[in-house]
Amino acid sequence: MMRISESAAGRSGAGRSAVVLAEWTKLRTVRSTWLMLTVAAVVSIVVGAIAAAQTSAHAPDPATADTVGASLGGLLISQLVFAVLGALVVTAEYATGTMRTTLTAVPQRGTVLGAKAVVVGVFALVFGQIIAFAAYLAGRLALPPGHPRPGLMAPGVLRSVT
Repeated sequence: MMRISESAAGRSGAGRSAVVLAEWTKLRTVRSTWLMLTVAAVVSIVVGAIAAAQTSAHAPDPATADTVGASLGGLLISQLVFAVLGALVVTAEYATGTMRTTLTAVPQRGTVLGAKAVVVGVFALVFGQIIAFAAYLAGRLALPPGHPRPGLMAPGVLRSVT
């Protein structure tokens, strides 16, 4: 195994980017990452579509129903799933003993922890946005015919989705 020197990993941008790249490789090659992402997406989209349909069905005035907020209600579950993913990223190496190998390659624990945080944070941000847009679209599609469907450029909708 190639050892990243302490000065390279701790001080230079090239060393840090190598650690981030290694963490990205670990994250994307583990089956549980994609399983958690699938669970987050499916649950958020299904819960959002059901909530939007129920909100529109039980609203006294369909024009004032917050169907966008209801369709994004499933994102709370996604946040929990991404938190579990973050915990798995940090603890899985300790459970399998591969953390010794990681710390042999990069002796600075702060650099390793920072790389893990960056990778999981960017992963959650990118896929969280994709899931949010998908939940918004599913919520729009779940509305009954004739119910107003707020467009993405309607006041406050884009802000809510992003």
